[in-house]
Amino acid sequence: VKKFERRGVIDRRGRFAQIIPKPLAIRLASDWWESTTPKRQTELIETAMPGQLEQGFCDQISKLDFLPQVKELTENICGEQGLFGQAEVILSVRGSRLFRSLVEVNPKATSEALYRALSPLTLDQKKEISGDVRRNLVWAIEKLCFHESVFEKSTKCLLWLAAAENEDWANNATGQFLQLFRTFLSGTEATPEQRLAIIDEALQSEYVSIRVLAINALESAINTYGGTRTVGAEYQGSGEPLEEWKPKIWQEAFDYWIAALERLRSEEHTSELQSH
Repeated sequence: VKKFERRGVIDRRGRFAQIIPKPLAIRLASDWWESTTPKRQTELIETAMPGQLEQGFCDQISKLDFLPQVKELTENICGEQGLFGQAEVILSVRGSRLFRSLVEVNPKATSEALYRALSPLTLDQKKEISGDVRRNLVWAIEKLCFHESVFEKSTKCLLWLAAAENEDWANNATGQFLQLFRTFLSGTEATPEQRLAIIDEALQSEYVSIRVLAINALESAINTYGGTRTVGAEYQGSGEPLEEWKPKIWQEAFDYWIAALERLRSEEHTSELQSH
């Protein structure tokens, strides 16, 4: 540390030190991950860290998506026998914060892990997920839903949290779920066909709250008054920003609206929405 401090690579601030500039910090971090054993890497993940150090670690690891070692580690710890294969870890404050960073490293493994953690829970149990844990999970799922490849299971996780909503601000699980079905500024690469498949399944749910969310999603799809989206979810890892789906020609938008309107024409679904 003193050697790098003399060279101006490390900046001391009281009890804390940080590597500057950022590209060098990421390079040194990647060197460490490439030269250490999987056992040592897992120990680091499982070790409790002081608050600011843990925050820095989470921010740093999300930028190491280009490293096969970190991708493989994430896949292992998100497996059924891994650390994040346990629901109680993902649903803890520390675990959910680290999980939020890992989604940028390996979307497939983290999406599978979250789906396994949430699917056995009842809606009442999902409603008990609150505070920082719920915030971390909603932010994590927002990033996962951007990927077409993991859209289905990630969106179902968001739907479950929305059906068991306990937050009242705009970017809660409900707000993020409905945004995914807009024609423009949806925040996802998923095609209209993939999104309508989620709605069709939700319309058949035994839970009224899920069916009503599906109807509201259809209304979001046909809304022509525009809207806004907070920039951020498209910036993941070290690569180029992701691009959300948008119609290449107007007919693609018209087809999406017609498909949504056909589902809304159902008297059963419309009357259910009016009663709630």
